[in-house]
Amino acid sequence: MPLGIKVTTGETAGSAGTSTATGNAFFIGEAEWGPYTPLLVKSMAAFKESYGERSTINGKLYDAVETFFQLEGAQCYVVRLQEAAKSTVKAQPTGYELSNTAAKKVISVEARYAGTYINEWTLEVVKKAAESANIILKNAAGEVIEETGYLASPEKLPWGSLTEFNTSWLTFKQLAGYAAEPTVQLETYAAKKMKSSQAGTNPTIAEADAEAGPALFPKTLGPGQLCYPGTSGEPSKEKIHKAMGESALKTNRVALCDIADSATAATLITNKKTYANNIAGYMAFFSSSAIIPGITLGTTRTVAASAVAAGLCAQAAKSGNDSAAPAGVQWSGTGQGLSPFVTGFTNTFSNENMVTLAENGINPFAERQGKPVLYDFVSALPRSTDKIFCQFSASRERMHLVWAGEEIAEGYLFKTIDGRGQLLAAFQGSLMAMLKTQWEAKAIFGITAPEAGIVNVGEPVNTLTTESEGQLNAEIRVRLSPYVESMSLVVISAPITESI
Repeated sequence: MPLGIKVTTGETAGSAGTSTATGNAFFIGEAEWGPYTPLLVKSMAAFKESYGERSTINGKLYDAVETFFQLEGAQCYVVRLQEAAKSTVKAQPTGYELSNTAAKKVISVEARYAGTYINEWTLEVVKKAAESANIILKNAAGEVIEETGYLASPEKLPWGSLTEFNTSWLTFKQLAGYAAEPTVQLETYAAKKMKSSQAGTNPTIAEADAEAGPALFPKTLGPGQLCYPGTSGEPSKEKIHKAMGESALKTNRVALCDIADSATAATLITNKKTYANNIAGYMAFFSSSAIIPGITLGTTRTVAASAVAAGLCAQAAKSGNDSAAPAGVQWSGTGQGLSPFVTGFTNTFSNENMVTLAENGINPFAERQGKPVLYDFVSALPRSTDKIFCQFSASRERMHLVWAGEEIAEGYLFKTIDGRGQLLAAFQGSLMAMLKTQWEAKAIFGITAPEAGIVNVGEPVNTLTTESEGQLNAEIRVRLSPYVESMSLVVISAPITESI
């Protein structure tokens, strides 16, 4: 039998303690600095420390992460895209070589990551007396970013017996000349550009590289919203979106997908493409990019819709109800919704066109009562195919239930299965308590908690055979709460001579 926990989801004809983990975002993007592995980021200061200030290379990623935090997102994971292994042209780090007073090259100094970010930064060596030297890294403005502190001769550098060591920004390696002259002092260097020996280059990202990006976030990082931020005018990335949907299905996340902007609803529908039903319920598309304040006063920027939607999903998670649709004017005020950071959208549509977009799996943005809002929350799954998971809120609540169920189940792994059913009862009770919390948050539908969701652990879910094999199983049946998508108001006027 397999080791660990297996969670499957489904639906039947009768189906239709809160953490903000479901509000996490997973951003994929390009940058000229930073690691190629997932990094947890909890602020813009932390983002800039790892991926640099905003630039032409990292602009889409920078703007998306900033928007997420401005819209109350708490934390996100970031992956910097890299070239595929089959690429013949590889990005390289900025590098410089230090010589000693015997004119032997003894130490190479490279940027920790490939890219152009610190090409214009400088490196200098300042000697203090005969036996000590300080290696200093400065940015283009001349500010000290990092320094080794005064060190004795080269063999006293922090690596000890190692041949290389890393600091926050640099990698130091011993060169061949070091072995020949390990005790000869480093030469004094005035500030020289890091790129003097080797200029750093950025990855050249192809569609296949971005397509591989979602798989870089392992399931162990938890649930949340997967985003590959695009901007106005970009071509539709059907293969990338498909990879995002497949990754969301495998890792219990949802994918927020950007399509090329257009003022025409029919063009947006064409740009969206069509996806298999098994992944379409894990995907959401949006009608427009958003407009946010620029870096300098009085200017604006355009940011990907996926970043805006990720912020709204974080707000829904924060409310305790992942079945909530973060759309409409209820999500528009300061401290909740899009205002004041989002000031508008690249395109808005008539009511008729917004209905058409939503019917085709695209969520429109709109202005209502003078406020910018998301004006539906549908998945890419057609309503005619599935009347539950066509609402994206149901997909997010499913994500929550799977995540919470797995977390509870982990606590029962490797416990002894007793013949009196005590472990089964405790397991059932823990899951029922989780469902009760979801019912209290209005995420699942019913007059009572048991009517909204039940947990079965009896036969045939668990049998003597399954127990003898060390399995502990549970079946959770829930009715997911839908959101209001349309309303009908009837106004009847009466003569003033009649009562109403």
